[in-house]
Amino acid sequence: MKRLWVILLVAPIFSQEISNDNTYSIYTTADTLANYSINSIEGDVIIANKGFRNIKISINEIERIELPERPTLTSKVIGGAIGVYSGYIGGYSAGGLIVLITGESPLEPRFDAPLVVAGLTGAYLFGRKGSIKGMKFGGILEAEIVADFSDWTLDEKKDFIRTSIIK
Repeated sequence: MKRLWVILLVAPIFSQEISNDNTYSIYTTADTLANYSINSIEGDVIIANKGFRNIKISINEIERIELPERPTLTSKVIGGAIGVYSGYIGGYSAGGLIVLITGESPLEPRFDAPLVVAGLTGAYLFGRKGSIKGMKFGGILEAEIVADFSDWTLDEKKDFIRTSIIK
């Protein structure tokens, strides 16, 4: 039982979302494009992608590039903890129902391991979901300005995008 409490207390840490995919908000003279990843430069345009859609944006028109708002660490931990605890209860209960459907008693010691595994699976899945959706509980970080291109030349913009954004 002590190990179970340790798992429940540590699980929110491991359920945090880890993402290396940077998306940006791109502000141009005509439009604001949110959640686009910048893939490449072709001549005087960048190729940006949002899901399955590639678009070309003139580098001359770009005024600034920002990282989008993200949940704070507090909101991720609180949302993750709520998700982990509810996910463990849901997973353990679902495992118990499966054992009951097979005609066995979930109270037998031989079913402890499958029930705990089902609970931990639920805790992991709901913990990740809670940490991603945790903005409701602890707030969001302000958008971070990556580059303000208001007085940059075209070559300076291209060099910055090539070296700092496209990896």
